[in-house]
Amino acid sequence: RAAVVARLRALAPRGVLVVLGGAGAGAPILSLLVRCGPAWLHHNFVCQLLNDLFGVQARGGCQCAGPYAHDLLGLTRSASDAVQSALLTKRTDRELLRPGFARVSIGATAAWHSDEEVEYVLKAVALVAELGWRALPLYRAEARTGEWRHRSRFSKPLGDARRWLGAFDFRTDARPTPPAQRPDFEGLLRDGKSFLLDCGDEGLAADDEAEPLRWYATPAEAAARLRTGALRWPPDAGDARGPLRPPDAGPFAAPFRDDGRVGPRRDGEAKKGLRGVATDRDATVFAAAGAAAVPSPPPSPPRPPSPPRPAPPAATRAPVAAAKTPPKKLMRAIGEATRDFALIKDGDRVLLGLSGGKDSLSLLHALLALQKRAPIRFELACATVDPVTPSFDPSPLIPYVRALGVPYFYLRDHIVDYAGAVKPTSLCAYCARMKRGALYTCAAREGYNVLALAQHLDDLAESFVMGALHNGQLRTMRAKYVAERGVTVIRPLVYVREHVTRAFARDAGLPVINENCPACFEEPKERARVKKMLAREEQLFPAIYNSLRRCLTPLMDDALYPHIRESTTSIAARRVRRRPRKVIEPPRAPPSPRRPALLGRLRDLLGSR
Repeated sequence: RAAVVARLRALAPRGVLVVLGGAGAGAPILSLLVRCGPAWLHHNFVCQLLNDLFGVQARGGCQCAGPYAHDLLGLTRSASDAVQSALLTKRTDRELLRPGFARVSIGATAAWHSDEEVEYVLKAVALVAELGWRALPLYRAEARTGEWRHRSRFSKPLGDARRWLGAFDFRTDARPTPPAQRPDFEGLLRDGKSFLLDCGDEGLAADDEAEPLRWYATPAEAAARLRTGALRWPPDAGDARGPLRPPDAGPFAAPFRDDGRVGPRRDGEAKKGLRGVATDRDATVFAAAGAAAVPSPPPSPPRPPSPPRPAPPAATRAPVAAAKTPPKKLMRAIGEATRDFALIKDGDRVLLGLSGGKDSLSLLHALLALQKRAPIRFELACATVDPVTPSFDPSPLIPYVRALGVPYFYLRDHIVDYAGAVKPTSLCAYCARMKRGALYTCAAREGYNVLALAQHLDDLAESFVMGALHNGQLRTMRAKYVAERGVTVIRPLVYVREHVTRAFARDAGLPVINENCPACFEEPKERARVKKMLAREEQLFPAIYNSLRRCLTPLMDDALYPHIRESTTSIAARRVRRRPRKVIEPPRAPPSPRRPALLGRLRDLLGSR
């Protein structure tokens, strides 16, 4: 390892390539960071570029490796908390913020790699460290998975045509194996360097709220650097941006610090920017012990009580304000779902469950637009359930809905307090049931026969996967069904993708209220894991949600489920019953050897009498 690290440091420009973990004894498995300007190259980009340009296989190691990775990256406790808080929000497009490093394994003996191969790998790593930033504009990053791919392969990472091993025909496709040839390592390095030098300005928007946590360079920054005509991008003077402070990169002037809070709010907190701010105590420990110190944060001061909320209003109807015009793609999908499942009929009174999220607000404006253009006539009202917790305050919806002129019911229910007394197994499931019950009661009391909920196609796909994998059930959320108190529940967004409502809410400036319930952010939930899994599959197969929609459409129909239950019951009745276990009797004792003699003696005695 020491010889490999020394050779690599001699090949790479000074200060650009950081070998984490030092050059001590051990296996030559190198953990690397590449510095460029004020930031770092993302480790997944480094691995992908090594593979695409030089055929060198590398992999990324991330912060999830525990204290070992935290020590290598120089992450303090406060910086780690800030990154964790940003990743555990309901937003799924922050995976690029997860800190990490590229890992390259070199064979420890000549049996694995020849000296020439080792030299080729080290030179390839050095070239990527020196000039790899120039290829950033040619690559795109998937913010939901943290993966980087060339623009030509972003939607088709496996190529235009996939060849399966089962389609291989040994009679026609077999070819004799050519004799092994020595690769032209010098030619490969020369071509790779020429490609990087020829990269020009080909032109990742950052999340404003989490921007202080961004530690990697973006293609836009690289393009701006290329426009200056610069050949290289040496590290800027001073500390790098973001929370990374690897000890092997040398001393840093100050630890990572910021003045805000990112992620879920806790009781009484105001959501500003970053959670886990470096304090004065952190700076003192950092300066005294060096960059390797990982201080513990001091105890948080007591938080002030949350201000009282306005009293819940009754149903109001104020002067009408201009509603937003939804995009055609959103309205077309809602129209198709309404036609396919007869969601709304003439004369219906529809009550919309309005949580304040992007989906329910988008559905509100879509139903208002549908009221104006649809050939049927229906009434529309909204209802919001306030669980009375400082971490979620939907009261700003009151003046907004009043300005739209929509009848509004603000339902205050101490759900969190009830949960503290009941101690449910899942607070999220308990809260959802209580909210639905409050909406059913409100709809029946106020004379609304239809309750509209805002679950979209992504939610239905995730529910389908979770039900199939964990419960063995073939089901998903239904588009229309009759619930308690005779209320008909409809989901007009069952054909709508989540990114459509997100884009509409952002472009229209809808007053989205982020729900920051502490229970929702204590640990990553299964639904979030399934969402990321489907996002990765969508990168391989871009039309996956079109296929899922066709697959789930029959399951959205409530009329299908009685037939599924009948079929399940019938199959269970025909199942072969288990045969009763055969009773094994204990073995009888063998006859005594004296028994024949005793029987003969007995016959003699009886005969003499």
